[in-house]
Amino acid sequence: MAWTRPCGSKIQLNMMFGMTAINCALYTKFGLRILVHVLNSHEIARVATPSDDLLTEFAQSIEDRHNNLQKVWSTIDGLKFEIKISDCQALL
Repeated sequence: MAWTRPCGSKIQLNMMFGMTAINCALYTKFGLRILVHVLNSHEIARVATPSDDLLTEFAQSIEDRHNNLQKVWSTIDGLKFEIKISDCQALL
């Protein structure tokens, strides 16, 4: 794959495939739609909220550690993880 940057210019793709910008944009948009459809239909790749039983288990685990947090199923526990930020100015 020649074009991997999320905010990269489509000029490279236009030149590689001999397409105009509009055609290239349409093919890119179509390809992304197919990718999203495939990932949504795949059980492991799908982004989904956990089941109610699993959410209850998470909430109980958090409440056991932190008495003030009740019925909370997602937290960040204060570990100092680096949060990655995209370099793409279009996304900011």
